[in-house]
Amino acid sequence: MKLKKFYYIIFAVLSTILAVMPACIEKVGAEGEVRIDGADDVISPMQRLVVPDFNQQSSVQVQTDFSASAIQQVKNGNCDIALLGTSPTKSELNGLIDHVIAYDAICVIIDDNSYQGGIFSQGGVPLRKSDGFQNLSLEDLKSIFSYYITPFGFRWTWQYYTWRVPIDLNTESASGNPLWIETPKFVFSSMFFQPGKYDTQTELYQILGINQGQIAKALNNQFSDNNFNSEEEILAIDYPSGTPFKTDSGDFPYKLGFASRRVIPLAMQNVPIDVVSINGVNPLTDTQAIYDGTYPLSREIHVITRSNCSLSTTQFVDYLLSGQGQQALVNAGYLPLQ
Repeated sequence: MKLKKFYYIIFAVLSTILAVMPACIEKVGAEGEVRIDGADDVISPMQRLVVPDFNQQSSVQVQTDFSASAIQQVKNGNCDIALLGTSPTKSELNGLIDHVIAYDAICVIIDDNSYQGGIFSQGGVPLRKSDGFQNLSLEDLKSIFSYYITPFGFRWTWQYYTWRVPIDLNTESASGNPLWIETPKFVFSSMFFQPGKYDTQTELYQILGINQGQIAKALNNQFSDNNFNSEEEILAIDYPSGTPFKTDSGDFPYKLGFASRRVIPLAMQNVPIDVVSINGVNPLTDTQAIYDGTYPLSREIHVITRSNCSLSTTQFVDYLLSGQGQQALVNAGYLPLQ
């Protein structure tokens, strides 16, 4: 009887172990393979410029895939590495290892005409001008990107100037100078992509403290073109063809947008844009401000792994942190570790 009872106990213990085993076993890729998941804008440069360099000098083959839930994919064992251009939370990192591999920044961009404050004319007659849209405070930026969820009377405006026809042609036009009237106008950005698609947008809205879900609801889920998989494509195709941000046909077409710092130097060679300083700091020229966080839209690039990751995953992370890997990341446009 005692022996029979003992068998029952053993059977119950084994049943319990077998029941919880699937939850305890982490799925990993085959040895010699590494899968990386991440948002489109961080996966794209990794896929095109970093992974090929690693694959050439290693037997480990790295594959990449787009995902809006990369950390969860790592936790579920569906991929080996989550690549992030956003700041992971403590709860997200629970049980995982975080490696910072590079630095970057989010740049606020505007069309060159608005940046310079040139005169908009029609048929040779001056109509509009501005002092040059070159610097914003972080609070200004929050107000601009909150445009769609801000009551009409509280929306952010920028002062520009409207040319006035002289009333007394003999006196007012004698100086030969245009007569300008200071005029406020709304400024906003029509660049808004499906939440989770681009880490640059996710991090920007997190820093500004704006809920992307509220913006999406206000726009009735009408997003900017989601057919692009890289910021290079957005700046080359979507930004130039986007709707000018104006209130009437004579206004400056304020084309305010945002992009990762890593794509800006190349973009400026092909698209007439400039980078707006935030709190007086220009991230394109002041790299130290990105490293020390003085520029408020600075960010780190992260790779997240499981604590018991495969040897192949460890080899790839070590490569990213090595001199060769850092150079590959620099070639992709990122700032290296100091």
